[in-house]
Amino acid sequence: MLVPFGAGGGTDVPARFFAAETEKILGKNIVVSNVEGAGGTVGGTQLSQAAADGYNLGFLPVGTTTTQPPFKRNQLQRKQLDADLHGQPWPFYLVVGSDSPIASLDDYIPAADGPGIKFASAGPGSMAHVAQLTLDNNLRVTTQYIPSKGGGDIATEINGGRADAAT
Repeated sequence: MLVPFGAGGGTDVPARFFAAETEKILGKNIVVSNVEGAGGTVGGTQLSQAAADGYNLGFLPVGTTTTQPPFKRNQLQRKQLDADLHGQPWPFYLVVGSDSPIASLDDYIPAADGPGIKFASAGPGSMAHVAQLTLDNNLRVTTQYIPSKGGGDIATEINGGRADAAT
């Protein structure tokens, strides 16, 4: 099962739960392979070019199959994927470090307007990046975008003090 983001992130963790449950049903081992890059586009493209033999599975978030192709004009085309399985959608949250002075949106706005906020997110055009841009637009603030490989890297960026927030 191909996951187009790094291990430990918001796509990888549910994919591993899904793989474990699917193994029970199929009676076969499923190996999860993380292929990072370009907001899921590298892995999604690799999956779309794999043989349609029933042995190539993907756990792709909505952004990889809907947002990425038109924005990046890449090789991934949704029609190349043989089957869709829609999982449960989940919301985005504003996340800050435990020692952050940002405890609410009331703190976020002046921090963005003042010293600035470094915002870690998955690749450009990913749903997390779009969520960040939507938040910034609605609050009329600008943040510095720090692209990452996914949730695991984002946690490292925040905990290491290189980023102030994430979605």
